[in-house]
Amino acid sequence: MLRTTITQASLLLALTALLLTPLVHSNTDDSVVLVVSGKHGVETQQEPLEITFSQLKGLPSETITTSTPWTEGIVTWEGVRVSTLMAYLKTPSMRFKASALDGYEIMFEGVDIEKYPIIIAYKKDGEYMSVRKLGPLWIMFPFDDYKELSPAKFRNLAVWQLTSIEIL
Repeated sequence: MLRTTITQASLLLALTALLLTPLVHSNTDDSVVLVVSGKHGVETQQEPLEITFSQLKGLPSETITTSTPWTEGIVTWEGVRVSTLMAYLKTPSMRFKASALDGYEIMFEGVDIEKYPIIIAYKKDGEYMSVRKLGPLWIMFPFDDYKELSPAKFRNLAVWQLTSIEIL
């Protein structure tokens, strides 16, 4: 009896967690991978703005190759440059709050996104990233090319499992 109750409770908890988990986990073309709120200039009937994987991949992409404290060796990352995304969103702002699947949030400010090719990566070494591999989106810096980006304050901005940004 106790075992049945525990099993039912576990199943209920797992089902509740699944239902409450946002749809921002997949990297299928029609799935929402990034939610944007705040001061953007995109005219839309929806607020916040939901960006699908195909919309993100439709923007010009950039590749950077760098090592990170979280990966082994040199890794090639492909994604959309942050400055390109901001232009797409029609915002002059260079400040936003980045939020991750695990609840991590950080203010993205004090970085020249025009000077540095910082990207919102969706590929790591040519493969799309799953949630299990810290994807589907990861803000990535060219750490090896710009030593001034090495301090911890910039490493903290490299948000993996990025789910949303709020433009300030």
